[in-house]
Amino acid sequence: MSIQVPPDSTGKTVRTRTGAGGDLSGDEIQIVEVNGANVDTGYGEMSHTGSLVEAPDIDSALDFLLDGVWLANPSGAAITIQITNGANQAIVPTQQVPAHSQLALPCFGKPTTGLKWNAGAAGLFAQAWGRLAS
Repeated sequence: MSIQVPPDSTGKTVRTRTGAGGDLSGDEIQIVEVNGANVDTGYGEMSHTGSLVEAPDIDSALDFLLDGVWLANPSGAAITIQITNGANQAIVPTQQVPAHSQLALPCFGKPTTGLKWNAGAAGLFAQAWGRLAS
């Protein structure tokens, strides 16, 4: 028998399977599946105010697991970026994104509280995504 439960607010689906003899011998097994990102800044131009600002839709106190950051620089000059957690501790050290390039930063579920960022000039596009910490 298999019971499917819709994803909860953490983005997880829980399935419980109970065997009727055979290998499972009546034991209950619980499987938790992660159904993808439920924390997402959306794709847009990164702020370039000269100081760190909260990334869109990610409050500086939100506990989540950062899965990745995508950066695209269509401009003709390199642009410096800075990405930190909500307490201004570096997640991505200050670095340059070369002109006419893109940069994918895998973060592999890095536990994070909040997300702030800043670009050194206009024209850098970014997106960050992850999952709520359970």
